[in-house]
Amino acid sequence: MKQKEITIRNLKDEDLPQIKNLLYDTWIKKDYGENERVANEISSIFMYELLYRQSFSNVAVYKEKVVGIILGRINKHYKLKNNIIYIIKLILHCLKTILLKDGIKALKSEKETAKVNNELLNSLSTDTDGELILFALNRNIKGRGLGSKLLNSFYNYMKENNADKFYLFTDTTCDYGFYEHNGFKRESSKNIYFKKEPQTYFIYTKKLT
Repeated sequence: MKQKEITIRNLKDEDLPQIKNLLYDTWIKKDYGENERVANEISSIFMYELLYRQSFSNVAVYKEKVVGIILGRINKHYKLKNNIIYIIKLILHCLKTILLKDGIKALKSEKETAKVNNELLNSLSTDTDGELILFALNRNIKGRGLGSKLLNSFYNYMKENNADKFYLFTDTTCDYGFYEHNGFKRESSKNIYFKKEPQTYFIYTKKLT
């Protein structure tokens, strides 16, 4: 794979099945893979919960396959009405999950994660202009400069709109060292047990100027 063979473009609706599969492979499978129906619904819930928060969405495409995605938001440009379809789909998949065996348990686990992230956000001592909501790559192409290319597309979006400081959530199941290597500042952390396994959740910030 060569850099010139990769296209960075805006997210399209037809990309969503591939995005869902990328999220499933990266995060959901290891936590809910023992129950395929629940895992499938949680993948959709996770995707739509991220999408309804964004005002910026780019994907990396290689040979018509989505191999990376980045979602972000500038607070002053965010309009909930623009993402209402994602909220509707999020609610529908939550209702479907409730009807499944272990579905309510899975939703409670996801709610606990959201609660931890909210606590970390409230711990920030300074205001931010936005959020880096999602940054995910196909695990088979990491280390080829694609991550930096996607990040730069978000940085450019921030700069073009006079936004500077943003935050992101991550945890020990992710390559959080990547963010530290790229100049992000760890602001706070919280240790929890997720499905009886210890994890640490973090909030990072970054200033572009």
